Amino acid sequence: FHVLAVPQIGHGKGHGISNDDFGRSPITRDPADRYRFRTPTLLNVEVTAPYGHTGAYATLEDMIRHHAQPEATLMDYVQNARWCELPQFSDIAGCTDLYPNIEYFATEAVEQLEANRALGVSKLEDLNLTDTEVSDLAAFLTALTDPCVKDRACMEPWLVEVTDPFPDDTAVRAVDANGDPL
Repeated sequence: FHVLAVPQIGHGKGHGISNDDFGRSPITRDPADRYRFRTPTLLNVEVTAPYGHTGAYATLEDMIRHHAQPEATLMDYVQNARWCELPQFSDIAGCTDLYPNIEYFATEAVEQLEANRALGVSKLEDLNLTDTEVSDLAAFLTALTDPCVKDRACMEPWLVEVTDPFPDDTAVRAVDANGDPL
């Protein structure tokens, strides 16, 4: 679990207090866990977009840029309503007004990140990466993708047909980047 200060788009759990998403702190009751979220594996990261616990970043490169400079990218995201660039928001009128508290929540997350840095809890340091370095990192991370996950024939043993009945509705209906069933 790490504080990365990923933009909060969507309503947070709030735990009856607000629309903020407090991360692990309501579970652990440790204030240092505020805005701390599970960090997923990098295995197959190429095919797990969108990125961040809220799905705020559509591309691996954008997530790398955020990870390298969370404060700067977060404030840019908030001030320029970058969530409106995501495909799921493309047809929403008034998209920029969807999250009126995003700047407040972003400021709180950055303050928690800075506090964790000051305490030595966070090892996340700002990096000044060039576009080439970001591309190189994305290429490296892409190399961690098992080719099988992009091949229906290879994945066949783990896929269910859309017509298969699942009384508890727990089956995952896998789709490709175009929304076509796998």
